[in-house]
Amino acid sequence: MFARFFTTALTTALATGLILSATMAQAVDVTGATISTTYSHENGDGSTYALQGSGAAMLSDQFGLQLDLGVWKYDSSPTLGGAALHGVWQVSPNWVLGAFVNTEDWDGTTYYLYGIEAAWTQGPIRVEAMLGLDNESGSPWDATVAALTGRYSWDNGLSALGGIYLWDEVGYSETTLLIGGRYDFGTGPFIEAGFLYEDNSFGTDQVVQVRFGYEFGAGTPFTARLWPDVSPSN
Repeated sequence: MFARFFTTALTTALATGLILSATMAQAVDVTGATISTTYSHENGDGSTYALQGSGAAMLSDQFGLQLDLGVWKYDSSPTLGGAALHGVWQVSPNWVLGAFVNTEDWDGTTYYLYGIEAAWTQGPIRVEAMLGLDNESGSPWDATVAALTGRYSWDNGLSALGGIYLWDEVGYSETTLLIGGRYDFGTGPFIEAGFLYEDNSFGTDQVVQVRFGYEFGAGTPFTARLWPDVSPSN
């Protein structure tokens, strides 16, 4: 099931890229990409492993696209995965606005996430916000998801990370706080480490997370909108 889903998602992405390249070859500007692998351990509840990649291209001076692909796995689960597509609007040198949609395969059950996003950068400060709805295929219920994250970077390659993640649906809600750091090894490779504290309808959870990655060019305008980033404590 997942292999079929992933193949379809990848084929669609490649086909879209070929069409865009053929019709707007002079206008498309590939601005950057990011690949990463993440390990998370939840106190008393096992580990999660993820592999993700995102790429971005501008179709004009102001408008572009971002594509996210990823797979992830819990200790006791089969491999899960998804793909997300963003529409990007570079409003000004400091502001980027966007809208996104994703589809994820959870061992035969399909979920969709769609929403809006914004990012603001000023010198060493970057702030990013997201608001969306998550829906299980065939279900009348939506979960509201939101995130607000920030980063402050110093000249020595170190950055401080922080964020808050919200999830709310019928009969369940959670709030997750993130504090962490990042180190960039010159141009390209980086490592992130963070601690997440989740307060949910059934209690609390603590998660330690480590991410290794490589950023090409300018990276991507937005964080990937896939499960490991939308709900990083789960």
